[in-house]
Amino acid sequence: MVRAGRVLLLGLLVAAAGPVHAQSAFSLSGFWETLAIGVTGTPEPVDLTAQFNARVDLRWYPSSNWEGYAAARYLSTYGGVVESVPGYGDLVTTDPGWLDLTFPVADGGDHVVYLNFDRFSIRHTNGNLEVQAGRQRVNWGVNYVWNPNDIFNASSFFDITYIEKPGSDALRARYYTGSTSSAEAAVKVDYDDRVTAAGMYRANIAGYDIQAFAGSVQDTFAAGLGWSGQIAGAGFNGEMTYYAEGGSGIANEEQFVAAAGGNYTFPNSLMITTEFIYNSLGTTEPVGGSPVLGALFADARLLTRARWNVMGSLGYQASPLTRLGLASVYNPDDQSAYLSPQVDYSMSNNLTLSVAGQVLFGDPQTQFSSDSGSSFFAWLKGSF
Repeated sequence: MVRAGRVLLLGLLVAAAGPVHAQSAFSLSGFWETLAIGVTGTPEPVDLTAQFNARVDLRWYPSSNWEGYAAARYLSTYGGVVESVPGYGDLVTTDPGWLDLTFPVADGGDHVVYLNFDRFSIRHTNGNLEVQAGRQRVNWGVNYVWNPNDIFNASSFFDITYIEKPGSDALRARYYTGSTSSAEAAVKVDYDDRVTAAGMYRANIAGYDIQAFAGSVQDTFAAGLGWSGQIAGAGFNGEMTYYAEGGSGIANEEQFVAAAGGNYTFPNSLMITTEFIYNSLGTTEPVGGSPVLGALFADARLLTRARWNVMGSLGYQASPLTRLGLASVYNPDDQSAYLSPQVDYSMSNNLTLSVAGQVLFGDPQTQFSSDSGSSFFAWLKGSF
């Protein structure tokens, strides 16, 4: 009943956008993909996993200053991963939002099927003011890999098949104070009625896009700073967030998280990116666990459980139809590493074949322990 009431509330907000006028329009797009996932190197064998995903994005424009947006994901997973991870069905169908917009369809010993809405909102614009309510992505991060400023809806670098990233149930207002500056405030409520509320100001200073925010993250004070710009033709960006002691979140100790990096693209289209993260609460001892499974529980305070991580990646457009990528993450304390090669081949304007790997190198109980198993993906993706 609580879930139905909350969904109905948002539905009434969408209806309040106004009557459908002659200029009303709809936009529909989406994609489907089939995946084969293999896992090797685990203590117990894991069978091949098959997955089918489909996504539909619907936008509604009832008038020139109103927009509705809903996006639904249908995911079905069969085989090894479901069988080998205890409680896998409950893990993937637990909705983190105030609105429970994840609907299980089937859950058996070797399969899980569910529907998830990761966008469901209405937006109104009036001159320089923009207000949006509902499930949306409040994107405050500026980095490529680790985003300490993304306090509303953090995402994981290791979730390589979910490129849209999650949203949060929030009310957000932004006022554009100039061509390169804005003030923004947002309030989010999660599944446990915990509140995150903060305000941010953005401006361009000396050629750099600078942002600063302060607010409350699950009952504790937080403040952060981010920047993005260039040095000698290379991109340079970073962000940092401070959390005071206390609160009801994933940690209740004083914490400082910072990440920064750079990127450069050569004339031949080769792009190199590097980035590091520092977590004051992170350990220098072996952390154990699986970074891939941990991607299901991304949190801005727990982007890494280690004290330090360093990332390096290469991207190269080998031909108009083929793109090559290679990314690596290294823990300098326990000397474990993650390596992810990927090849994308465009078979047509709306059909892409991709092959990728997530290979782990490390001693038992390290962050990227080989015992957690290496994964390999092959997927075919079509869009419409």
